[in-house]
Amino acid sequence: DNTYCIHPGGSAQTGYEAVLKHWSHVLGGSQPAKIEYRVISAQKNQQVAIHLVEESIGSDKIVVIATNTYINTDNGWRLYSHHASMPPPKKQHAAEVHQVH
Repeated sequence: DNTYCIHPGGSAQTGYEAVLKHWSHVLGGSQPAKIEYRVISAQKNQQVAIHLVEESIGSDKIVVIATNTYINTDNGWRLYSHHASMPPPKKQHAAEVHQVH
């Protein structure tokens, strides 16, 4: 099984069982993370579909960019790979300038 997953800052998880275990840590727990997504770009042919998406994760709305690759199998379309970026750096607000004199 060549399924793999790379979460931001993490190493590649290869194989169905490893990927499933890794996702269970992300989605498990008493308050599973809510993930919303927006498709930025999608390409598809008879056998492969590639989606570039923006994901907003959890109540903090952490934003990552991810590439999801799907394979058309005998059982329909299945996620083959998921590779997500690190969240973009938070914007720093300019410090207030106070005039002394």
